[in-house]
Amino acid sequence: MVALSLAACGQPVVSSPRCGAASPTAAGQRVLVSFRQATVADAPAVIEQLQTLAGACVRLVSSVSPTLHVYVVSGPVDMAVLRARWLTWAAVRDVEADVLIRRQ
Repeated sequence: MVALSLAACGQPVVSSPRCGAASPTAAGQRVLVSFRQATVADAPAVIEQLQTLAGACVRLVSSVSPTLHVYVVSGPVDMAVLRARWLTWAAVRDVEADVLIRRQ
């Protein structure tokens, strides 16, 4: 976990969006993020790094496992761009859009 925090610090500094606890991210894109190691999904360093790379507000929705977490990214999202940006962070193994499947 410490290595994860240190890895986040080693990334180039990009201006981070101003996101508050009441930030309206419910209308955004749900995204599955697979980390290389067990990660505290809502750790401030993790959220800040994801927001900085995304250039948008990011909120944790849920954790599927210690390495797989679901986030919501605010606003319209170009998944190809978001995926490319988040994959530049060495801690991230994979990124994909979360598609909800409805029972018929």
